[in-house]
Amino acid sequence: MNIVASYVWRPVSTYLQEFQIVKALGPATGPARGRRRSELARCSIEPAGPTYGLYDQRPDGDIHVMSAVIVAEDTSIDSQIIELRHLPPVERAATLVYLGGMEGAMVDGYEVLERWMRATRESTVGYARGLYLNMDDDRSKWVTEIQFTLA
Repeated sequence: MNIVASYVWRPVSTYLQEFQIVKALGPATGPARGRRRSELARCSIEPAGPTYGLYDQRPDGDIHVMSAVIVAEDTSIDSQIIELRHLPPVERAATLVYLGGMEGAMVDGYEVLERWMRATRESTVGYARGLYLNMDDDRSKWVTEIQFTLA
């Protein structure tokens, strides 16, 4: 099981269609990643793996949109804005890897996966997550894997 250091950068109240949230929040990811990186550096914590975009349903009904990164299992942190959490493994998933930023290719990827799941009558468990395999300064070179956990 992976441990991630996550920074909640946007609570939202509905999760009607994931790709709508991604499209709306895409431009804000840079500042969120920067804030997470700065806080981890302040705490002397080095990332040990890739970045994730995660969603978490809270008891109050809000959905927290998080920028997270894999850290060492023995990591502890003293931070008001970063929390450590377990990122559970997934047994079955519908995934798609795409090239490009969140503004276009990612939205298209969500739509492709959503159509496939309807056509195959697959159902999801929880929310999707994004695994950012390459986050070059040039967003057209980003490589992202969208992951929907399947029932």
